[in-house]
Amino acid sequence: MTSLATVRNAICALACTSVTLYAGITIRPQGPVVVPVGSAVQFKANADVRWSLEPGSAGEIDRDGVYHAPNSIRVNNSLGGCQVLPNDHIYNTRIDTLPLDPNSPSLMSLIPPSSISYFEGWGINIGNHSTPTKKMHFFYTPHHDGSFELMPWPELKRQTGALTDPSSGEDRHEFTVDRDTCRFYELYNVYTPGVNKSCPTCTAQSGIQYSGMDAALQEGSVDAAGLLIMPLTVSLGEIRSGAVRHALRVTFSNNIISPSSAWPSRSHAGAWGHIPYGTRLRLRSSYDISNFSDTAKVLLTQLQQYGLMIADGGPNWAISASTDVTMDPVVVAAFEEVARKGPHTADFEIVDESPLAVSPDSGLVNPESGHVKPDSFATVVATDSQGKTAKVRILLQGVTVGVPDPSVWIQSGVTQQLAGWVNGAQKKGLTWTMSPEVGSLTPDGQYTAPDVSRPAHTTITASSVADPDAKAQIDLTVMPPGPIRVKIGNATTAAGAPNHYAPDYGPDSEGHMWWRDQAGEVSWGMVYDDYGVKWPAGKDIPLYYTSRYSLGDMVYKFFVPNGRYKITLLFAQRGELGKLDTYPIQWRAPIDLEAQGNILVKDYDMGAGIDHATKTPVSESMPAEVSDQSLYFALRRLSAPGNIKPSPMLNGYVIEKDDAPPHVSIIPHEVPILHINEQIQFKTIGWHMPASVKWSVVKGRGTISDTGLYTAPSEPPATDEKIVIQARSATDPSKVATDEITMQPGSLSITPDSAAIDYSLSQKFQATLSGVPYSNVKWSVSPDIGSINSDGVFTAPDQVKRDTVVIVKAESKLFPGRSASATVRINASAAPIRVVCGPPRGFKDAKGNVWSDDFGYSGQTIAYSVSMPIPRARPDLQRVYQSSRYVYDNGRFSYNFAVPNGRYHVKLLFCDYAFNDPGHHSFDVKLNGEQVLTNFDPNAVYGSKAAVDKEFDVTVQDRAVHIDFIGHKGGATINGIEIIPAG
Repeated sequence: MTSLATVRNAICALACTSVTLYAGITIRPQGPVVVPVGSAVQFKANADVRWSLEPGSAGEIDRDGVYHAPNSIRVNNSLGGCQVLPNDHIYNTRIDTLPLDPNSPSLMSLIPPSSISYFEGWGINIGNHSTPTKKMHFFYTPHHDGSFELMPWPELKRQTGALTDPSSGEDRHEFTVDRDTCRFYELYNVYTPGVNKSCPTCTAQSGIQYSGMDAALQEGSVDAAGLLIMPLTVSLGEIRSGAVRHALRVTFSNNIISPSSAWPSRSHAGAWGHIPYGTRLRLRSSYDISNFSDTAKVLLTQLQQYGLMIADGGPNWAISASTDVTMDPVVVAAFEEVARKGPHTADFEIVDESPLAVSPDSGLVNPESGHVKPDSFATVVATDSQGKTAKVRILLQGVTVGVPDPSVWIQSGVTQQLAGWVNGAQKKGLTWTMSPEVGSLTPDGQYTAPDVSRPAHTTITASSVADPDAKAQIDLTVMPPGPIRVKIGNATTAAGAPNHYAPDYGPDSEGHMWWRDQAGEVSWGMVYDDYGVKWPAGKDIPLYYTSRYSLGDMVYKFFVPNGRYKITLLFAQRGELGKLDTYPIQWRAPIDLEAQGNILVKDYDMGAGIDHATKTPVSESMPAEVSDQSLYFALRRLSAPGNIKPSPMLNGYVIEKDDAPPHVSIIPHEVPILHINEQIQFKTIGWHMPASVKWSVVKGRGTISDTGLYTAPSEPPATDEKIVIQARSATDPSKVATDEITMQPGSLSITPDSAAIDYSLSQKFQATLSGVPYSNVKWSVSPDIGSINSDGVFTAPDQVKRDTVVIVKAESKLFPGRSASATVRINASAAPIRVVCGPPRGFKDAKGNVWSDDFGYSGQTIAYSVSMPIPRARPDLQRVYQSSRYVYDNGRFSYNFAVPNGRYHVKLLFCDYAFNDPGHHSFDVKLNGEQVLTNFDPNAVYGSKAAVDKEFDVTVQDRAVHIDFIGHKGGATINGIEIIPAG
């Protein structure tokens, strides 16, 4: 791969990015000069010169040095009605005729064979002169500090969700283009001052802003490679237009990318592979695309002509797309088609872009490279009487047209003024046309939706008066009058379901049609059809088979008649191929439910009322008041530090007029069976009135807080007990809502129900009532070997002659006769301990020894594993060395294992599989307080990525083996631990 240093030494003198000086000739204005199409600019020199254009240049120049731009150019890349960088920028330049990088075969062999995929990671915010600005101070890129446009909630589109927590560890990019100034703003992880403890005054991790006609390559960005992200993201409008004429961003895992960069990349991160950031890949020209759909051909042609740039670590072959593509099922189907039957790793190659570089600081392409003539380039040449020349580069700005959304849904009878704007021309007028004729459209863009019986489609085109070839299109769907019912994920394919109108669903049991999945802009996720799983019988159950989840917000928009509406959301967690009856709460909760700029349900949990059961339909309704014919609702993804990163999921929705009087309602509507000490959070929704209420328990036991948190009593009832809670409106006490709770006695059990411990050690048991801890019990052990205290801690005797089994019993003090028991096996000799550190990877080795999943650790750590072969590792122990638990620089963590007192042989198993050379780790290890390793580096023992064992003997006197890992440079790591009694 050509290095950045090589590029710096190959600066082209024929196409510089500023005025070029030869024999004293100076040209004004200095370059590069932005020139809109159809306009002219006067160039002057400090000597008598002959003016000309470099061969192949667009436009004309007269003998007096007046450059006349062409009247029209095709803009290769636009967003929000703004040109995204000059056409002759490297991002927007075809590379299908470039030579291969000489290292292409060897570098491509490092990428595992797999298909490609498109990742709808972020939306593009369209700002204007009224968008709020804020002075930003960045942690990673302080040289880019300045005033940035920040789109406010609820309009904000942000990667992983507008309301996610900045400390959650998730990527939180946000992108805005100002439609008035055509200035672009890219931000990464915005937060309030004080959040970043290393920089209390910082307001984001990084940021960059640039003009749409800026050709300079700035140092640092919001991407690891230092590349710009918006110019490398594919959006819906350009796919629909039939051609994507720019490179796209792609990620690979960090063990593939090298800690180096190639032009136009300006930086790199801590990857440890071999392919530089900024590397350009393309689909081979020999790859046959003839059998793909028309939309898939658009995607594949882009890969052949413009290719991909390696921008960051991430999933292999993940290509960046804007979330607006999810509004078009045809484009989503094309993404799936390419992923399913499209190209694989072997179909790609790496090209050598270095001949195109004008300068390492510029993105402009050298028109004299001999490989590519960039689109719409122009270079002014001044030649004096001695034949000496000077040159200035022209940056041609074309006419662009923007619209707020590429897709619009409008209900019958609604008249809506469509919006559009023009940049790059003095004349700002637009001409509006429609095909086919569905409803009526005035020349100035006022559309009236006709009466239809099912969704009808048309394409609205807004064309510039100044340049009719410059246009933007809106895919417009007219929805029938009355309730709008939409089936998320489309109709199920289940046999016998009402899917003969697929992808529409219906008619249902009441004769209603549910229209195909539409009107939503969502982030990457999955659409599921659970038809192969047996669901409980119920009304319209196949309606819930299909669903979609998202790794970001889910936002749905319609134009509807003004009035009051009820929005009903349908939920049912799929059965995961029949394997699960319940699901973890963090899969789907908490999220916020929002409509019309109001968060109506904070921290919503769709499974709260059903004990998080799978295959169990639930619904939630919320109000919306429409006064400007615009209705929207959103499922907002939330996150928090740790593993709380739920994904919103939806099965369907209904939007219908609501004539009910103002009232309050309580959620959840269905309340699960409760047991002692259990809690449930109740919330209220205000229907066209405030939601604030006063809570009370009006029947039965338990307490409820001012915020609606109900807590069951600490003692069980003898039989089922009915409890009623009440919410009385704080603004209108006549408005009251109630909900009923059932509390059951529960069944007594012990956790764990069996255990095996070595002599002299202890085991804690917990009595529970239906899984809820319960302390009002009497403990006993039979036969009378060992002891158990009132807290349920059983202690084995200091010695037993042989392995012995005893029974531990817990009996209710409140209801004598209700009891539970557990068995304890007491080992007469200490058992070996073998642990695979890192993610769960327990197994049995070739000698029959059991290696358990990781346990006994404490401290903030990271668990990771790979599948690469490990040199010097015993074949049956490869699994141990391929997994690790580690911390970064200066971090520390420990392991603690309970063992009887005595002598033990401890083996620590290491492998630094992440790096090819030593020097990336340096840490100490202490065994029961004694330092046994100092500044240890696994790669410094036997070389790169090799297995290393360190063995020690230790005498235990406090019934524990305690191991501390104390990181210095590069942190500390451990792959496996073996503790064997030494006799």
